[in-house]
Amino acid sequence: MIGASTYVNGVPRPYINVSGIDAQDVIVVDRNGIGVKHLTYFPGSETLDLITYEYYGVTAATPTIGNDLKVLSNFISGTDRQIILRVGDTPIAGYVYEVYYDSIIASYLVQSGDTVTDVRDAIIAAIDNESWGTTVVCTAIGSDRIQIDITGTLVNLLTRIGTQIYKKGYYVIISTVSYIIEEKTDPNTWPTLSSPPVSLAYTLLTPLTTSVEAYLTDPLSNYIYSETVTGSVEVTAVPSASNVPFNQCVIDELQQKVWFPDDLSFGEIIKLIYKT
Repeated sequence: MIGASTYVNGVPRPYINVSGIDAQDVIVVDRNGIGVKHLTYFPGSETLDLITYEYYGVTAATPTIGNDLKVLSNFISGTDRQIILRVGDTPIAGYVYEVYYDSIIASYLVQSGDTVTDVRDAIIAAIDNESWGTTVVCTAIGSDRIQIDITGTLVNLLTRIGTQIYKKGYYVIISTVSYIIEEKTDPNTWPTLSSPPVSLAYTLLTPLTTSVEAYLTDPLSNYIYSETVTGSVEVTAVPSASNVPFNQCVIDELQQKVWFPDDLSFGEIIKLIYKT
């Protein structure tokens, strides 16, 4: 059996949206009463920047009895602040203990075999290594506590624990949309990616609805993100007007569009005749 669908263009652009079309079943594409040769693939290719990204994040975790970093006291004395912290009795390897103020973060990744005192001392070292914008002095108390004396009252140190993750990958940008090519993760170190691709098909790419950084970021995480153009990659079968031959069209089954090499004018009529 033969079916037909008619579409009237309402927006000047090089494609028209269709619905329920199987590219292999299309027999005729009619543009304003004139038959147009159609293809089911996009010939040619585009050379794009290959971007490598790196992401390190610490996602907030729920403290448990023993695996926590508590604020025992936080008070102002005159013009200064004093905070007492206590490390839990059983810190778990692989968790990150953080002391932070705004975007300044002192952190320590608990190692296998660490004692409470090991973790406490490492947190002190991390705090001492940061610049807080004022004088911050740490004093060890007993085996598990930290006394923090802060000049002034504006800097108020908070605590949390979390789990870390490293992510690394390649992506390209096509018409403002980001497409992931490869991504690997590791809980302890930067993962190793495959050798950069030289050429690949558009259909193998994963499109994102946001930027890569937004896609990676957990709302409850502290993170570091960087990206660098590390080369170029040839992408074949990219759906775009520039990849449609003159006076022809391409049936884009994946996105359910019919592409033309130029913008369709308002009111143009596209008719598809196809096998059902």
